[in-house]
Amino acid sequence: MKIVYAFVLCASVVSTSVLARTEDRSQRAEFRAGRSTENAGVVEFSRGFELTQGSLTITSDSARVFRDASGALVRIEIIGKENEPARWREELDDGTPLDGRAERIDYFLQDEKVTLIGQALVRKAGDEMSAETINYDLNTQQLDAGGDSDQPVLFIYTPPQKPADG
Repeated sequence: MKIVYAFVLCASVVSTSVLARTEDRSQRAEFRAGRSTENAGVVEFSRGFELTQGSLTITSDSARVFRDASGALVRIEIIGKENEPARWREELDDGTPLDGRAERIDYFLQDEKVTLIGQALVRKAGDEMSAETINYDLNTQQLDAGGDSDQPVLFIYTPPQKPADG
């Protein structure tokens, strides 16, 4: 029941006609942190982390960036801290902000997918979806929410405001 319910809600939160800024992923990415160390293809950022790329902004307490054998970035693991989740914000092509937060965010660069894990929440145009885990495909804009916990998927729909008669 939970899987079917999540699938129906996902279609409501992000429609396929509204895409994240497609040019963002081809722009230069900037990583900032208070400290950085690199060892065997893994760069660890600590003391605050921020990634910006076009309209995309990701902030957290710390992060790990994983490279493949050729040096290409393959995954970014963004880690919040207690009472301060990792945050992800991106603007859609129509200008609508898409916000997410979770205890951890895994950004799979080559697959163009994002997984929000632990008290995950995604907001778009007044609507909200929360679950233990939310998977988001940047190409198809499909959300898949659920997880292995007993926490149900929660979807909050905010109807569009009608113009006041005047």
